[in-house]
Amino acid sequence: MPQLPNSPIRTQFVLRGWSAIAAVLLVLGAIVLLAVGLLVFFLPVLLVAPILYWLLPKPKTMPPAMNNDVPGRASDADIIEGDFTVVSATAIDQQSETHGKNRS
Repeated sequence: MPQLPNSPIRTQFVLRGWSAIAAVLLVLGAIVLLAVGLLVFFLPVLLVAPILYWLLPKPKTMPPAMNNDVPGRASDADIIEGDFTVVSATAIDQQSETHGKNRS
């Protein structure tokens, strides 16, 4: 490509012929060398990692009855058993009637 006389850029890097072929082969060789190096490093890691994970000590799990992390279940809850009787049914009926009227 011809250079303009007033152009601020004076240097050009041009590869022609065998030098261009050699440069492309060098770049491809570097990529292949990098890929083989990564394969040599990562392949053993990928093969050994599952074995090491399998050999690690596992955390002890609690039985489901003792597990307090379940949502919706109260921890240390007291269960009260017994016979219950309604003392005054009229007070409950009146409350339900007044609540029903306020909603509509």
